[in-house]
Amino acid sequence: MNAADAWKLACGNLSNSESWWEKVIQAYQEPCRHYHNVAFLDRKFKLLDELGTASDMNAVILAIIFQYYEYDPQDRASTNNLAHFQEFASTNDLPQGLRSKVEALLTGNEDDLEKNANGENDVQLLQDLDMSFLGLVSDAFLDIIKLERKEYDFMSDEAYNAMRRKALQTFLLIPNIFLTNVCRDRFEAQARANIEAEVQSLGK
Repeated sequence: MNAADAWKLACGNLSNSESWWEKVIQAYQEPCRHYHNVAFLDRKFKLLDELGTASDMNAVILAIIFQYYEYDPQDRASTNNLAHFQEFASTNDLPQGLRSKVEALLTGNEDDLEKNANGENDVQLLQDLDMSFLGLVSDAFLDIIKLERKEYDFMSDEAYNAMRRKALQTFLLIPNIFLTNVCRDRFEAQARANIEAEVQSLGK
């Protein structure tokens, strides 16, 4: 399942589906998006389909789409993707139950979300999908971190490396990078190996 397939699954019957899909594609094709682009969405939806653990597939699909609908690496705090989703929901008369679930996913509110048999919810799954690149084989991981670096080309190497090192070292301090069992089993060991190798490459 790629991004177009996922959109049709979740939104195919909505009145303004086509016009909003055009907006989504336009947003994810902005020049600053070397990593957070349509290929990024395709990779996430392929993994989502493979895992098959979403409690509400349509809600997770919409959360993935709108999570980075607006993206500015220079000012992440200025983006308001919840508002973009709410505009989409209103113009398409999205059912209130689905709307509430997507809003919970975008805000990280786990209280009202159902859990699967392992006691996990879709907020945790959404976070794991976002972090899954950390657990790719080393060559693929190196390709992605090069793309991520391009999105921060406004930063000097010294500043970027310091920021990156701090974030990576934080991952190494926590007991589990991944929150769901299926992603932990699949990605945790490789993610830690990738992170340790990158931290060493960044130096002190």
